[in-house]
Amino acid sequence: MKTILIVAAVVLSFSALAAVPEKFEVTAPRFTEVVKCEAETGVNIRKAPSATAPRAVYNEAKIEDYDVPVQYYTYWSSGKTGGSIIADKFTGIAPLVSETKGWYEIYGRGPVMNDTFQNGWVSAQYCTKSEIRPITISVINENAQNLRSVGNDMVIYYVADMMNDEYSFYIGKLTERQLVCPYLFSISGIEETSGETCFKANEYGVMLMYCNSSEKDFEGPVLEKLSDATIRQILNHAVKAPTSLTVFFDGSYLGTY
Repeated sequence: MKTILIVAAVVLSFSALAAVPEKFEVTAPRFTEVVKCEAETGVNIRKAPSATAPRAVYNEAKIEDYDVPVQYYTYWSSGKTGGSIIADKFTGIAPLVSETKGWYEIYGRGPVMNDTFQNGWVSAQYCTKSEIRPITISVINENAQNLRSVGNDMVIYYVADMMNDEYSFYIGKLTERQLVCPYLFSISGIEETSGETCFKANEYGVMLMYCNSSEKDFEGPVLEKLSDATIRQILNHAVKAPTSLTVFFDGSYLGTY
């Protein structure tokens, strides 16, 4: 059950911002529809739209780092699963690339090739498709743990990876129902302070957040609690990301590509 938090949009002054300019352009989103898996245990990811096509699998015995998503270890295989060979199943939601009778092509859910995740095919028998819904102020308020408006159509999308102690702030603009984020600021550690929140690199060049206790909980920074001054610092430290991250809403959940 979602907790609905009504957060007023904060309009910030950008006169002193160096990293995120007051005005910037974003590219149009690539997708307009999403696919959702309806099977509790997930569905096989195929290389082609056929039940006999190779599927994505991984060898559990060859996993070297369990902090790395399993998808990085997957490969296409026509062989049987069993023992340490496990099928990588599609769960959740993913953008719809194309479709053919009885099959959906989903974005970026196949094995890695040339540093890029390939697309995969899933059976329409176990999945449904729907239009991407607009990210409105109501959606932002209902997802205040991840989204925050910081003036006009600019929005921050926040992701916490507590297992690896990494926290990322993506900054972008709403366009064509979705949030396209060309700017990013990431930190690799949280320290509590009784003073004002600030960001500093340690002796190894790793960016840390010295966070006032009023702006965090046991899991890390709380986006809706961050002060205007902290938000300004985030915007000042942000850099242009190698590729933009796009955030979409399927009517129930947020997704990215």
